[in-house]
Amino acid sequence: MGKFIGTALGLLTALTVLSQRATPDNRQELISQPHGNFSNNIARPLRYWPVDGDFVITNGPEFFNRPLYCMNSGFRIDGGDRPEFSLYLPGRGGNLRLGLHTPLGTQWLKDSAQIITRYRAGSLIYAVHDTLLGDTELDLTVLPLHQTKGLVLRAELLTNATGRAFYPVHLIFAFGGANGATGSRGGDIGCERQPVARFFQLQPEECRDGVFTIDKNTFTLRQNKIDIAGVAPADAKLSVADVARWNDPGALTTSTGRTAELTMLAGEAALTPGQPDYLALQFMSGGFAAGFRRRRGPPSDHCGARHRRHARPVHQRRDTRALRGGGCRVG
Repeated sequence: MGKFIGTALGLLTALTVLSQRATPDNRQELISQPHGNFSNNIARPLRYWPVDGDFVITNGPEFFNRPLYCMNSGFRIDGGDRPEFSLYLPGRGGNLRLGLHTPLGTQWLKDSAQIITRYRAGSLIYAVHDTLLGDTELDLTVLPLHQTKGLVLRAELLTNATGRAFYPVHLIFAFGGANGATGSRGGDIGCERQPVARFFQLQPEECRDGVFTIDKNTFTLRQNKIDIAGVAPADAKLSVADVARWNDPGALTTSTGRTAELTMLAGEAALTPGQPDYLALQFMSGGFAAGFRRRRGPPSDHCGARHRRHARPVHQRRDTRALRGGGCRVG
C-alpha cells in the first residue's frame, strides 16, 4: 500500500510540473500564441483608437512599445504610452525621463493623472494633465532628427483662460545609461526574455563609466566609446546627479553636486505658457562601429540580408544601404 501511495504521489507531482510548464505565456505583445492564432483565442480589447489619422490611447500602461525610426538605419527611439524614451543605436544609447516641478510638488510625467498619447506619422504626441498643472495642459511632441541620428522634443505649456499659469511650472529631465549593451534579440517586441516595458527600463549599473561634460545649456555624454550630445532650453540648469535617485525626481534634482559612483545628467527649465521649449539628443559616434563585441551567433538587431553583408569579406561587400531599415521589428 505504501509503495502504491508513493507511486501515486510521484505521478501527481510530475503532472503538476508538466501542467505548469504547459501554462501559456499570455503577454499581449507576443506575436503568436503557443498553439496558433485562431478565431477563438485572438480576441482582445481595442487599445489604440484611430482618430483623425492618429492612433490614440488614454492612460495607456505601456513603455517602449512604439519605435520611431531614423534615417533608414538601425538607430531608433523607443517611446510608448508613457512619455519616457530609450535610444537604441543599435545597443543601449541611454534613457530620457521627463517630469514636472511646481510649488505643489515634483513628479515624473509617467505618473501624471491623465496622459493622452497619439502616434502620428513617425512622431509621438502627448497631452498631459495633472493636479501639479492646475487647469493648464502640457503638450509634448517627439520626433527623430531629419539629417542625423537623434531626437528632438518640443514641450509647450498651454495657456488657460487667464493666459498664464497660476504658479511657476518647471520641466525636469534626466538622461543617462548609454552603455551600448544589447539583448538576445536587439530589444525586439516579444523576443526578449522580458517584456520591453521592463527590458529597457534604466538600471543604475548601466550608467557606470559615463562621463558628462556640461557647457551652459549643452552637454555631452562619453561612455564605452559612445558619444551622445544634448541641447536643452537656453535657460536650463544642467548638473550631474546620483542615478540611485532615478525613481525619485525630487531627490534626484537635489542630489546634484555630490560625489556618486554612478551618475547621470539632470536638468530643469522654466516653462512659459504659449512658448515652446526644445530638448534634443544626438548620437555622435560609437556603438558597434567603435568596436563593441557582439554576442556569438547572428547579429540580433539585423535582418538576415544585413547579417550576410557583414559576413562577407570587405572586398565583396556592395552598398546595401537600402536594406538598412529598423531591423526585423514590426512597429
